[in-house]
Amino acid sequence: MNKDNLVQEVFEKYKEVAEKDINLVPEPDKTLMVIYSAHGIIGNGGFRYFFENDFPGIENYNIIIKSYNNLNLNKHAEAIEKVLSLFPQGQPHKCLDERNKFMAKYFDDESKKYSPLVDWAEDIFFEDHSAVYDKAVSYYVERKA
Repeated sequence: MNKDNLVQEVFEKYKEVAEKDINLVPEPDKTLMVIYSAHGIIGNGGFRYFFENDFPGIENYNIIIKSYNNLNLNKHAEAIEKVLSLFPQGQPHKCLDERNKFMAKYFDDESKKYSPLVDWAEDIFFEDHSAVYDKAVSYYVERKA
């Protein structure tokens, strides 16, 4: 089975379960799904785009961080933690409009309050982007064997 088919099969198998509660998806399926989702979002539009998506509650961000750590991608996990630390109490506002107002101050490089931490974090995610997907698949296959 090729990589794309394997990933698609996992997503199809757990789609409904994951939509209700990602914690109900067993490992290593959960890590594969989380990495493909989060990495795709960040790779497509950076951290601004990532935080425009709803991952309600800090617990869901912790699941994403743990998934990167599962792959020994500690720099990626640290990057998410550091960008999260920019938000008040380390949590993006639940209201998207409030989140966007905050991000306009700290994530837009033309703002006086812009944080270069965002660029640092995005550089980690944009560097050898596709290797992360390969690592997620390898993690999955090794644990399913």
